[in-house]
Amino acid sequence: MKGALLAAVLCLLCVFLPQGGMGTGADVGDGIRMGKEQMVELLSVRMEKIRSLGITEADESLEETIKTEWQEASFGFYDGGENTEAAVDACIFQHIGGGKLDYESWEWTPGSKQVYMFDVEVFDVGNMYTNFMNGILPLMDGEVSITDIEEDLSGVDMESGSGVQVLRFQCNGNPYEFRAKAYYDWMDMRVVDFMNDVLEAEQAEKRLWVSSDGYQGCIIFFNTKEWAKEFRRIMGYGLSNGAD
Repeated sequence: MKGALLAAVLCLLCVFLPQGGMGTGADVGDGIRMGKEQMVELLSVRMEKIRSLGITEADESLEETIKTEWQEASFGFYDGGENTEAAVDACIFQHIGGGKLDYESWEWTPGSKQVYMFDVEVFDVGNMYTNFMNGILPLMDGEVSITDIEEDLSGVDMESGSGVQVLRFQCNGNPYEFRAKAYYDWMDMRVVDFMNDVLEAEQAEKRLWVSSDGYQGCIIFFNTKEWAKEFRRIMGYGLSNGAD
């Protein structure tokens, strides 16, 4: 099983299941069954909107890849209004920003300079914040310099899933430390607020902006406040610049 297959599976879950629940059958929530052709049309519309925001990795090749996955799928689609649109977007962003996982070494590598998407319940507890930093670094594209990333688990009780997991790094040569609250394999999403505080301290123009797939998927962009406002106008829902 490869990273591309995992992305496809996550994508299918986002689109085939209605936001807010994981029921089955035609009576799921208030959803209305949609045909595949309707969903493909919606995909094209959402891809065009995403491209208009400058996310060039949402290209025609990716659109064709997702269309093929959907056309070969045996599941049903449901229309939950704006929720369906957001779920389609999450599917697109997962393909772009999900990165690649080597299932032999369990080493994760980022795959995008425009979008980073990950599950907040992580597969690699000992490197969760290192992987987070490696995911956002390509988005920053040299706007700030982040080096000497270290992750310290000495304060974590792995049996009880509690304690403090420490992330240390240097930004533009200045040392920073984030003390995460350990809770088994779940990330402490205050790390987003912390990184935006670092960016402010380093007088960076852009910030991290966050969306969700409605479940456990976190979608991150790095851009200006003006861009985030344009995202809301075009996509129909807003982004957060913190963990809330």
